[in-house]
Amino acid sequence: MQKGIDVSNYQGVINWKQVKDNGIRFAIIRAGYGRVASQIDPMYDRNDKECREMGLPLGVYWYSYATSPEEAEEEAKACLSVLKQRSYPLSVWYDIEDASQIPLSQKTVTAMADRFCETVEKNGYTTGIYSYEAFLESHLTEDIRKKRPIWVAETGVQKTTYDMPHRMWQYSHTGRINGIAGDVDLNYLYAELPDQPTEPPTDPPAETHKTITYMVKKGDTLSGLAQRFGTTVQKLAVENGISDPNKIYAGQKLKIRTTESKPDNEIIYVVKNGDTLTRIAAKFHTTVEVLIKKNQIANSDLIYAGQKLKI
Repeated sequence: MQKGIDVSNYQGVINWKQVKDNGIRFAIIRAGYGRVASQIDPMYDRNDKECREMGLPLGVYWYSYATSPEEAEEEAKACLSVLKQRSYPLSVWYDIEDASQIPLSQKTVTAMADRFCETVEKNGYTTGIYSYEAFLESHLTEDIRKKRPIWVAETGVQKTTYDMPHRMWQYSHTGRINGIAGDVDLNYLYAELPDQPTEPPTDPPAETHKTITYMVKKGDTLSGLAQRFGTTVQKLAVENGISDPNKIYAGQKLKIRTTESKPDNEIIYVVKNGDTLTRIAAKFHTTVEVLIKKNQIANSDLIYAGQKLKI
C-alpha cells in the first residue's frame, strides 16, 4: 500500500521536493475539466514537469460536467489534447461526481464513463473511474465497476465501506503535507509503484512571441484573457506571479506573451462533413479559441465542408 496525493490549482504553487521528502510516493494531478482544452488546470504543466523531475510516479484526472455520452466523448478529446501524448503509468482517471450528474440515470452515467475511457484508451492510455462511494454504487453498474479500475473517495472512516475491488482509496480531504500550503487530498494505492518515465512533452512547432502589457478591466477573468490572446491561464499566472488565478482586479497590469506559429510550420486543414471545431482542435492538439482567432471565425458553430482552416 502506497501513500500519495491528488492536487489541482487549488493547492497553488507546490514545492514537490518537500512533498517527496515528506514520504509521498505518487501523485495524481488534475489536467483540466469540461469539454474544451482551454479549461486546462492552470498548474497542470508545472505540476507535471516538477513531478517528473522528482521521479514521482504520475497519473492525471479530468473533472467531468458531462450529461450525455456524447459530451463525455468531447471531454475525453479535450483531455487528450491537453495531455499531448505524455505518459502516465498511474492512468488517466475520469472524475465523475458533479451535482449536475446526480439526476442522471445509472444507464446514462455508466455509458458516459465507458465512452470517456474507451476514447482515451484508443490513444494508448490506461484509464479508471473516480467518484465518492455512494455515487459509484448508485450511478454506475456493477459490470463497469468490475470492468474498469476504481478510485473511491470516502473520508472520515478507518476503512472504506466500498466492498468491490478498487485500485485507490481517497481517505482524506484535509491532509497536511510539507511543501503545500493548506489542505490536500490523501490517497492509498493498492499496487506496486511503476517507474515514472521522465521524457518531456513532444516539442511544439517553432513559434515567435510578442509580449504586451494589458490593463485588467472590470469583468475580466484570467481564463477569458487567455482565450482572447491565445495563451493559457497557467502561463499568465506564472508570468505575472499570480498565486490565485481566480483573483485579478481592475487596473492590474499583466504581461501577456502572445504566440504565433511561423508560416513554415502552418498547417492548412480542409473541413470534412461532420467536423466540428472541438474535434479539429483535439485532433491537432490545439484549442477552439486558437482556431477561431487564427481563422477569424465569427460563429464557432458555423463551419462547412471544404472550408480551409489554418491550424
